Amino acid sequence: MAARIDHHRLNEVLVKKTTLATAVVGTVLALTLGNPASAAPVAGQEIGSQAPAQAAALTRVTTKSGWPFVRVRDEATTDSRVHGRINAGEYQQCAVSGCGTVQGGMVYACDAQSDRWIPIKYNGSLDSYFVSATCAVAVP
Repeated sequence: MAARIDHHRLNEVLVKKTTLATAVVGTVLALTLGNPASAAPVAGQEIGSQAPAQAAALTRVTTKSGWPFVRVRDEATTDSRVHGRINAGEYQQCAVSGCGTVQGGMVYACDAQSDRWIPIKYNGSLDSYFVSATCAVAVP
């Protein structure tokens, strides 16, 4: 004897699973792509570390404390041309609201390792350049 299928119940289960999967994928994308609204670092906090949701709006980057400079590159990889540098005590504008990061090439520098890069507007340029999150700190 064949089992009877409740198509209405089956549809409800599929809708719930699809909604859950969509929420999980959205969360993963937000964390991976550096959604500034949900993962903005706290002022003076090193990029890539955990930050509370009530973080101040971050608009600039500077060098990590104790390091003389951070290299500014054309692309988010160490293979990219060095376009310039931000010296200790100098600041450059972030290219994205909240100084969100993007994934790029892996960097081992400034006593840290990361594949996260911060897009910036170097010296007021309309083009975006990149600094490694291993050597940079976002500040308001």
